Amino acid sequence: MTDVGSGMATDTIHHRTCPLCEASCGLELTVRDGAVLRIRGDRDNVLSRGFICPKGSALQKLHEDPDRLRAPVVRRGDDPATATWEEVTWEEAFAIVEEGLRGVQDRHGRDAVAAYFGNPGVHSLGAVIFNAPLIRAMGSRNIFSASTVDQMPKHVSSGYLFGNPISIPVPDLDRTDFLLMLGANPYESNGSLCTAPDFPGRMKAIRDRGGRIVTVDPRNTRTAQNSDEWIPIRPGTDAHLLVAMLHVLFTEDLVDLGSVAAFTTGVTEIAAAVEPFTPERAAAITGIDAETIVRLARELAAAPTAAVYGRIGTHTVEFGTLASWAAEALNICTGNLDSPGGMMFPLAAHESGRGKGRGRGFTTGRRHSRVRNHPEIRSEFPVAALAEEITTPGEGQIRALITVAGNPVLSTPSADRLDEALGELEFMVSVDPWLNETTRRANVILPPPSALERSDYHLAFLAMAVHNFAEWSGPLFPTESLQESDILARLTLIVTGPEAGSDHTVLYDLMIDGALQAAIALADSPIADRSVEELKAIVTADPDRMAVDHIVDIMIRTGAYGDWFGAVPDGLSLEGKRVGVIGNGSTGVQLLAPVAAEAGHVTVFQRTPQWISPRDRYGMVMEPEVRWMIDSVPGYWNWCRYTSIMGLFTFHQDFLLTDEEFEATGGRISAKSEFVRSMLTDYIKAQIGDRPDLLEKLLPDYAPMVRRPVVDNGWYAALTRPNVELVASAVESMDATGVIDANGNHHDIDVLICATGFDVVKYLAPAEYIGLEGQRLHDRWADESPRAYAGMMVPGFPNFFMLYGPNSQPVSGGVSLPSWYQMWSAFAAMCVTTMIDEGTTRVEVTEKAFTDYNERLDREAAKLTMLTDSSSADNYYVQGGRLQTSAPWETAVYVSYIGAPNREHISFS
Repeated sequence: MTDVGSGMATDTIHHRTCPLCEASCGLELTVRDGAVLRIRGDRDNVLSRGFICPKGSALQKLHEDPDRLRAPVVRRGDDPATATWEEVTWEEAFAIVEEGLRGVQDRHGRDAVAAYFGNPGVHSLGAVIFNAPLIRAMGSRNIFSASTVDQMPKHVSSGYLFGNPISIPVPDLDRTDFLLMLGANPYESNGSLCTAPDFPGRMKAIRDRGGRIVTVDPRNTRTAQNSDEWIPIRPGTDAHLLVAMLHVLFTEDLVDLGSVAAFTTGVTEIAAAVEPFTPERAAAITGIDAETIVRLARELAAAPTAAVYGRIGTHTVEFGTLASWAAEALNICTGNLDSPGGMMFPLAAHESGRGKGRGRGFTTGRRHSRVRNHPEIRSEFPVAALAEEITTPGEGQIRALITVAGNPVLSTPSADRLDEALGELEFMVSVDPWLNETTRRANVILPPPSALERSDYHLAFLAMAVHNFAEWSGPLFPTESLQESDILARLTLIVTGPEAGSDHTVLYDLMIDGALQAAIALADSPIADRSVEELKAIVTADPDRMAVDHIVDIMIRTGAYGDWFGAVPDGLSLEGKRVGVIGNGSTGVQLLAPVAAEAGHVTVFQRTPQWISPRDRYGMVMEPEVRWMIDSVPGYWNWCRYTSIMGLFTFHQDFLLTDEEFEATGGRISAKSEFVRSMLTDYIKAQIGDRPDLLEKLLPDYAPMVRRPVVDNGWYAALTRPNVELVASAVESMDATGVIDANGNHHDIDVLICATGFDVVKYLAPAEYIGLEGQRLHDRWADESPRAYAGMMVPGFPNFFMLYGPNSQPVSGGVSLPSWYQMWSAFAAMCVTTMIDEGTTRVEVTEKAFTDYNERLDREAAKLTMLTDSSSADNYYVQGGRLQTSAPWETAVYVSYIGAPNREHISFS
């Protein structure tokens, strides 16, 4: 939590994960006087990187909703249309629930009490953890959930393919070259069974890097419109298409299992099974011509990396399980299962990589529903059977129902029939914060707190994220309501029977003890010699934490990257590992020394050597006197910033401009440039000592300042370590065991660190910006390269200001960018206040001013060594032969453009 502001009203900044959909975006919430003032995307969240959708930005509206129940309510009257609702205490509510549920159990048996669990429960930590003990305590065969009208076919196919129904691979969106999507519309839903904030932006990035996206869908959805190809298909026939593609792979000898070959069985059987399903046969069923089916299979097999991703449109159809299985079979048979750029299995922080598999395999149909003989799947029956199981008389008839976080009357088949059936129940209790189409039938509604009043950790969705990531957040606001875990624990005691008592904290102790016992009992447990009592004291030491927090704490401590209560202090360790480092820019240089000190062996891949300069004070703490000046003297810090950016071009011009007289004598650039080259060369020699093999690889062939300079913090010294190897070659490709360089040499790697920075000229990506005439900003820049007036404004895009846009930073580097952000923000603010003062609604740069500015910029840039030096090439400064990141002049010249709006350049209307 961060405090900002002063005086009576203090704003506090809080960070948490959005609970509204599977994307799990990071939120930054500003709170004032006990209320949410603003919600925006958390720019520091490494998974969502500041992305936020309209729902997330309005999360506080759910918390503030006057219709949200804050206390238990009891229905008075049998007819929901005329019934009234009475607010009662929690103890009164649980007494009524106990009488209702136990009465049905006593009269009709345990199977007479059923439960339905809705999708929102997966977004609640309390529900995810405490639904399971409630189900076990019920001892009923009649369990239902939203999964059977959603993703259950994926669980079945994953169970039979991988042995575990929740082992669901996700598309590696950020590295794939070919994405085939079926039954998915992430432009509307932001994806599902794949936690990927800004899924559309990641799709755009695939295409921007030269990848290809094909969407198969009966409708030309927004996702299809933003793909490279839309293939319409007859609804419900996806399985025929996918099996026909498998047929092509086998008949054309295109099957390559890749890294999973040693773990895969049944390939011969699949080949025989798909043999009759020719593309011609599938064409008649799917409406997709045979030639397209064959081409699609060949493209999938030929792509360097590929992912076949099927979602709800392939699951909620007649052959949903087969379609789900066939999609994964295609990933397996093209070598794209659990391979970078393919469909990969995440390993979340709370999932343990230790111990052995359960060894039990997966099965379905262990029992069948009473009325229509539906087989169970994951211990539940299809929710489509719920109504008939309530209304059909006989032994095992459902007489009571518990619903948790769901509205099946609105979201399941034959809703009217289910609504009527609920009216026949002897008793119903709902755990839900709202009175809705389903809960209106309940005798008692037990409301959990809002998402801002509870702890949050996305157990389910972090296990399906495109990057392994973890974020826990505590309650933002206090609540007088019971937590959802408290409600479910009390229900668990009630359905257990009188012998369970009424102290639900006993269940908490059992859950915590069980989690610790399981971790201790693992065959390779690092805490096998520790006791439950000792570890429990550590976990529960903070009295402000709730039981769900303690359980998550245990899971993370004993998870894949955990410290196991200090037994594995380094968590995810590089000790003894073969590490590869790609890149020698700022990131690569700064991380090499600590990595080399820990790893068994480090291979550094260097495509181009850099000029790396010494910095004696690198990493030193600021002197106390300077710190005091910054904290105590108003304006001192800004003065330091601004004085550091004035006169930069003049100070560095001997590096930036060529001295023609000096070059005429046989020199290069200028005498000062040659002096610095010599000084840096001597520095390299001094650092590497008696390693002449390194000197040839480390000396750049271009002059200092032609590319962005890098500061040394132990790079050269680390390269001399016996466990470090420098490979002066670009990377050609990667495989499951290592890296292949441009010379064809394979380097075995256990851990690969991509210190490759970012594409500096992809300004504002991946968001899309559309001007008045419908033109997309990135389409315009694709034609003319990124450019703007003063790096901030583009004609045709009114009321739009960029901070850190094209050509907006000093060319000489070494700059305190906050000073520039202040100038950019001030310019935008002056434009907006001018609009307000003049009563106008639109501000934009004129086309002439935009053109004149960029023509001047290109003329001045043409003189710089970044463009004139014979060894210049695409780098941080230059892309496509044009200076892209910087302005080629003194700071004062730049300020003349953005110091205030020039009315000859900027139009207000």
